[in-house]
Amino acid sequence: MVKWIFFLCELFIICLVLLTSKWDGKPKNQRLFSITLPKEHLNHPELLEVQKRYQLQLSVTFLSLLTACLLSMFLHFKFISMELFFFFLIIGLSIALPSYFYAKANQLVKEIKQNNSWEAGNYSHGIHEDEFWRYGQFYRNPFDTARTTTKRMGIGTTLNLAHKKQQRFFIVSLALTLLVTVLLCFQLFYMEVKTPSYRIETNTLYIDYPVYYYHVPIKDILSLRVIQELPPTLKSNGIATDSFSRGFFNVKGYGEVFLCIYNTGPYLLIETKEGTVIVNEITEEKTYELLEALDMVIPK
Repeated sequence: MVKWIFFLCELFIICLVLLTSKWDGKPKNQRLFSITLPKEHLNHPELLEVQKRYQLQLSVTFLSLLTACLLSMFLHFKFISMELFFFFLIIGLSIALPSYFYAKANQLVKEIKQNNSWEAGNYSHGIHEDEFWRYGQFYRNPFDTARTTTKRMGIGTTLNLAHKKQQRFFIVSLALTLLVTVLLCFQLFYMEVKTPSYRIETNTLYIDYPVYYYHVPIKDILSLRVIQELPPTLKSNGIATDSFSRGFFNVKGYGEVFLCIYNTGPYLLIETKEGTVIVNEITEEKTYELLEALDMVIPK
C-alpha cells in the first residue's frame, strides 16, 4: 500500500513539473527562458537549437525518473525509511533538474542575444529588466517596492529577494523544508533499527521504544498468555514493516491494542484494566523469559 501511495505521488509530481517545464521552454510574451527578445528573432536557428536541447533534456529526465519510480515498485527495501528517502530523492530531482536545465538555457539565450546585439525589453535605473532575474527564476530588484511578482518560469508568483524580509523568509522556508525532511528520514530509520527493551521496575513494566514509549502498572495486569498467531490488525497510530509492528493497532477481537512485536510469533498477550498489550522478543526463548519474569511479579 505504501509503495502505491509513493508511486502515485511521484508520478503526479513528475508529470506536473515536467509538463510545466516543457511549456516554459517555449516563447511567451517575447521572452524565451526569461530573456526578452525581438519578436522577429524568436525563430532564430540558435534559439531553436537551445529549445530543442532543453526539450530533449526534459524528455530524458522524465523517462529516467519514470524508470526509477517503476523500479521502486519492485525493489524490496528493508526499511520504510529507505522507501521514504527514495521518494524524497525522486521528488527533489524532478524539481531540481528542470530548474538546472532552465538556468543553463537562460545563460545560453542571454549569450546569443548579446552576441547578436539584439535590443529588446525595458530598463530600470539603467539596468535591463532581465538582469533582475537570476538564472531566469529568482527575482531580485531593489528598485521594485513590491514584495512579490509574477513568475517568468512556472506559474504563480515569486518573492522579490532584494528585500531582507523576503530573503529571510525564503532561506528559513528552504532550511526548514530540508531539516524536516532529513529529521523525518533519520527518525524513521532510528525507529526501524532500534530494538525495544523491556524492564520491570517499581512494580511497572516499561516498554522503551522511540516515540511509542509505553508502561503497564503490574497491579493492573489481569492475565498473561502466549498466542502463536496474531489476529488481523489495522494500524491506527504506529509503524509497521514486513519485520515488525509497533504502536497502536486495531486487532480483531481485542479492539485498540498497543503492539510492540516482531512479526513472527509467539506473542505475549497482556490483558490489563486499561486494555490489551501484545509484545514479544526477537526470539521465542526471550519471549518466554519475559513471560516468566512478569508471572513472578503480578499479584496472584
